[in-house]
Amino acid sequence: MPINFEDTFKTLKEARQKFVLALSMEPAQRDGQIKLAFFTLYESARLANTMYVARKHYAMEDGGLLSWAKSEFQQITETIYLKYYRQGNYPKQDLEADFERWFERIRLHINRLHEGFKIEKSSTKARDWMDNNNKKSPMGMPGRSKKHNIL
Repeated sequence: MPINFEDTFKTLKEARQKFVLALSMEPAQRDGQIKLAFFTLYESARLANTMYVARKHYAMEDGGLLSWAKSEFQQITETIYLKYYRQGNYPKQDLEADFERWFERIRLHINRLHEGFKIEKSSTKARDWMDNNNKKSPMGMPGRSKKHNIL
């Protein structure tokens, strides 16, 4: 199934919902759900990067994603995916503030990629099928009289 930027924003919202749900759980279940919420947060950034690179051929510089996006995504991957999700080393103190900080950072990252993804309007007018003297008058057609002129 093809993905679009709306999917990335939905995934971002799901991450927050999973985090809120995790905070209401018993401590025994909480750890896994918090890690899942961070993974979903990471997944929204990954989807946005995938969409951007797949559709923008000029998104590649120095063999990778645009330099700002590449370094930002690398930090997201190292912290959210590897440290928080895989290793479970998310901050136990001030957890909510840390999640919100990463949520906002990833939201801005996705918005910036989305802005770069939008189709730019051309300054030249698209060619019309009737351009270049291809216009045919009804009178120029054989068997056509003035009284049947629709124009």
